[in-house]
Parts: sequence; C-alpha cells; structure tokens
Amino acid sequence: MPHAAHIGSRRAMTIVDVAVSVGSATLLIGVVSATAGALRPASGTAVSMANSMQLGAAHALYAMDHNGLQWCTHKTEFGLTGGNCSQYVALECPPQVILGMDLSGGTWAYWLNGPACPPSYPGNCGNWPQYQPMDFGSSAGANGAWRLMNVRSLHNYLNGRFWDPTYWAPNDRSAYRAAAPNFDYPGEFVFSNPTIPPSSYAMASSAMWDPQVFRAPSQGGFRSPSSFADAYRRQALFGAAHPELKTLLLEHNWCQGGTPPMGSFGPTATTYAYNASASATPVALFYDGHVWTMSNAKAIADDASLIKRGLDGLWSRDTPFGQDGYLGAQSIDGSRTSHSVLTTGGILGRDVLTPQ
Repeated sequence: MPHAAHIGSRRAMTIVDVAVSVGSATLLIGVVSATAGALRPASGTAVSMANSMQLGAAHALYAMDHNGLQWCTHKTEFGLTGGNCSQYVALECPPQVILGMDLSGGTWAYWLNGPACPPSYPGNCGNWPQYQPMDFGSSAGANGAWRLMNVRSLHNYLNGRFWDPTYWAPNDRSAYRAAAPNFDYPGEFVFSNPTIPPSSYAMASSAMWDPQVFRAPSQGGFRSPSSFADAYRRQALFGAAHPELKTLLLEHNWCQGGTPPMGSFGPTATTYAYNASASATPVALFYDGHVWTMSNAKAIADDASLIKRGLDGLWSRDTPFGQDGYLGAQSIDGSRTSHSVLTTGGILGRDVLTPQ
C-alpha cells in the first residue's frame, strides 16, 4: 500500500482566490441556479449536490490554467515507459502528489524518488499507484487519482485545504465521521490516524485515460495502459462526446437511494460502494455541468437494452476486474453496474442513454 510521508520543505504555490474566479467557471453556467432552487437546505442529498457543483467549479478553474485539460496526477509522458515507474523516474521526476503542508512546516505527499528526483524526497515507487488514474494492479482498483481529488493540485482551486468538508458527503456517514474532526484544522493538511479516509467523491476514472484503453468489444476490447504509449494521453475537460450523458465525478459510496444493509460500523454507516444495489442513486456531476442523482437502475436497463440489440454495452466487462466489473461481486441484489468507473470508450462513452 502507498504511504503518505512528509518533509520540512516550504510550499511555494499560491492558493487561487476561488471567490473571484468562480464567475468564469463555465462548466456550471446555466445549471447552478436551476438545480439549487430545487434543493432542500437540510437534506444530505442537497449538500452533496452543492459539493459537486463546487468541485465542478474547481475542475473548470484547473482546466483554464492547464490548456483545457482535466485534472489528474499523471502526465501524458508516462506512456513513454508504458507506465513503468522505475523507468520513468530514471528519465524525469514527475510532479509530486502533495496532500498539503501542516502548521509545523512539514509537507505531506505520496512522494516518488528516483535518479531524476531530488535526493531529499523520501518516497519510492510504492506510491506509483497514486499517480495513475486507476490502479489496475490491485484487486479492488481503489488506489489512484480517481479517489484523490482533495490533493493540493486541485484543492488549491477550492478552499486550499485537504480536509475541506466539500470533499465529504454528509450521507457518507462512516467517511464523514472519520474526516470531520479535521474540518476545523486551520492548516492545509494534518495527518489523520490511523488512516486517511478517501473523499466521498470519485472521478469517473475511465475518462481519465485515452479512450482506446476502454475500447468497445466491437473494436477489440480493453487495452492495458502498459501496452501503448498514448494510453496516458491527458484528456480535455470539454472533450466528452456526450457531455449530458457522461459523468465527470460521483459519490463513490452508497449514500443516496434505498437503505444499505447494516454493516460492521452500525446502521448509520456507509459500507458499500455506489453500485452495490440497483436502488442506489449516487449524486453525480455530468460533463455538461448539471448535477443530479444518477439512477443505477436506469444505467443497468440502458446497458441491457444495447446488449439485447447486439450492440456494445455501456461499461467494459473485460478489464482486469473481470465480468463483475468494479466491486460488482459486492452487489447485495445481484445487479451489476460499473457505470462511470469503467465506461466503454472513456470520455467518448455514455453512462446512460438519455439525460438524467
């Protein structure tokens, strides 16, 4: 497992003044007022939808500063070595995945080190999974940038803190309770023992890779990112082929819709992922900027209708995660969906067939 570590270097970056810049975040223009007007202020769903809109603004601001590219922790050049860490850090030291600086001046990060990196960096290639859009080398795929939106490279476009409550959905009760003690910490980051709970929100990971990684079955199927140089080619934020049908980010855990079974943490805990049931409806931000609850049942029905007609399904079933897809075996009702996470065609694909 990767480990966060710190060194005592000073941060040289300036936090972006979001209050001034959000007005130009065109990803959300025209949808914020319409969506917000329909929300109930006391609802955990409403808070999560508002969080998603704020995260969308941060993504738009990032893209404005990065030639229109969507946020990630990898570089296009990773493909030159087939995503091999030891080979890559011998050629170039990638930007470090920094969580933030604490009040004592220590900077915490998933550090990488190698011949091309400064000798003061304490990390190694054990942290490489956090530099990937998604880690296909693990059985669950839980590591990767798709779960790491609250690192400095993006939180500088929000409120400048790893532990900003915007990154946790109130209905994601287990993660929210674990993160909440740090919400009032005045610094950019503080280490949280025993673990750092991931943000409630996850990127739609397949859209972070080149579309050829998640090729449709009719076009040859899944291609390992290590097998071709363009796999790591970074994607444009406004590059979705079906922006009203493709999610950019969504709640990772089962937070909305139905009632999750009682887990080991008690009846109020969230212990299942967003796709554990057809009745779950995770809050999702789509590429066209609208935020709504994503119906798993609709995604499953839309996918089945395509397959019945002999067409390609909406998500890939031939990835290293097998036919069940991402955590599909944990479904409590026999339903299977990997919409958003394993979308066929990546950023060029669709998660549903008609707008939500």
